[in-house]
Amino acid sequence: MRVVIVSSSPSLSIMHNDNYCIGVDHWCLELMKNNIKIDLAIGDFDFLSEEEIASIKDYAKEFIKLNAIKNETDTLSAVKIALQMSEDILIVGGIKGPRIEHFLVNLKLVSKYNIKMIDDNSLIYKLETGNHMFYNDEYKYISFFTDSNAELTLEGFKYPLTKYNLTKEDTLCISNEVLSKGKLTLKGEVIVIKSKSDE
Repeated sequence: MRVVIVSSSPSLSIMHNDNYCIGVDHWCLELMKNNIKIDLAIGDFDFLSEEEIASIKDYAKEFIKLNAIKNETDTLSAVKIALQMSEDILIVGGIKGPRIEHFLVNLKLVSKYNIKMIDDNSLIYKLETGNHMFYNDEYKYISFFTDSNAELTLEGFKYPLTKYNLTKEDTLCISNEVLSKGKLTLKGEVIVIKSKSDE
């Protein structure tokens, strides 16, 4: 079972009723507006009115109200619950928005818990040591980053590499492209960011 955590405006094409859906804070209202089921609503809901909170309580199958004064984000609280249910966890949203610090936290969640994050333009996930294939698809650009050190060999990419030592300060592996079929041979761990376009 996939657990989908909605922490931004949901892409309706991603949402399926066979997923377990966790709505985070005020984004529950967006899910309700689009008639998307909420299995669990979680957040401090500190910017919502009592009427809005009551409507979310009535709509969601389960409801958890967090203390507004806490040491973790609402999304992290949702991730911790999701980890008890599944290894297939997808954060919908959490990339764009007015609060850039929330994106940085969500990026750390991808790295720490090996989960995926997606919005209408980008897909972010972690890869570990091994051989990984890439194909021409809706995502034009592929970038690689690491939190430590990783050795990359890229074949079938516009910018190939052979046993390149990628460090956490390194920015070389941004905006690469697959020619037809690409192969990553990896030692270590990388964060992959796939983006559709510059638009």
